[in-house]
Amino acid sequence: MKIAVYGSLFALMQPPKIFYFCFSHDRPTGGNKKIYHHVDILNRAGFEAYVVHFTDKFRITWFKNETLVVNRSQFQRIYQGDRDILVLPEDLGNKILSFPGKKVIFNQNIFHGFRVLSRSKTARIPYLDESVIGAIAVSSHNREILRLSYPNLPIFRVYCGIDRDTFQFSKLSQKRKQIAANPHKNDPEILSAYQMLRSRSLQGLNSLQNWDWVWIEEKSEIDVAKILRESAIFVSLSLQEGFGILPLEAMASGCLVVAYGVEPMTEYLPPEVQLPPGDLKGIVDRIEAWGASFSEDSRDLQKLCDRSLEIAKTYSLQREADSVVSAWKSLLNQKVWF
Repeated sequence: MKIAVYGSLFALMQPPKIFYFCFSHDRPTGGNKKIYHHVDILNRAGFEAYVVHFTDKFRITWFKNETLVVNRSQFQRIYQGDRDILVLPEDLGNKILSFPGKKVIFNQNIFHGFRVLSRSKTARIPYLDESVIGAIAVSSHNREILRLSYPNLPIFRVYCGIDRDTFQFSKLSQKRKQIAANPHKNDPEILSAYQMLRSRSLQGLNSLQNWDWVWIEEKSEIDVAKILRESAIFVSLSLQEGFGILPLEAMASGCLVVAYGVEPMTEYLPPEVQLPPGDLKGIVDRIEAWGASFSEDSRDLQKLCDRSLEIAKTYSLQREADSVVSAWKSLLNQKVWF
């Protein structure tokens, strides 16, 4: 009897295992990469953490990793419903409540998270359910919006770090006359700017005749890093981000970044690169001016790239790791599982 009691007490003293649910597809998405990164960080810090794919023999391969991954049957064998914590992405919406046990919502984009919640007046809101013990956000802007919406829920901000061994800086003098863009984010405006600039170049109205555009879509991390290292300009016109890491990776790679000045990207974008949302003329003018300066005298443009690099350096992998560990220590100190 005493052995059984001591065994139960010992089990209660053990920290819970942490399981991050991840969708089972190999399309390049920053959200899934960050899920893998969190599990790596937690295991290095002494926690027991896993990525859960509810598909057999699946692992994301578009970036290099050796992350601890379990499938559905393995999860069911080692998961303890009264102890362990399941981390679920915001875009599961109301389905979050169908998962067992104590839960943390990893909200990497408030816009996606709110969009998928039920509009029914009678639908339960996952963030208000007692089984949800906290939420994690990836920017101060998103954290404050979540705090405004759910003031009684513990919400923690974690940082997104840049792997500067992968996203290496190159000076403008080493770059091609190349513009990179991700059409997946606000493709109507990016493609409008592209067609405007292309038409003007064919009419001799700008100096972009010898410039190439490269589209960042369905690319591996290594391929994206190579494109950014070679590109002089990166265009990001996204309006609804949780953090928006690609412009920051472009800054780390030495690109001149064209972007809308909207939160949360204003957290890291240099003020002089920000444009008002919808300002297609401003985008065209900016890219044409940079294209002309690039071919004449890039010293001022290089100074802008250098300042951007210094900002990108502050988003280090160590800062990311420290923030993730700090968030989880705070979550676990709530002792909500006893």
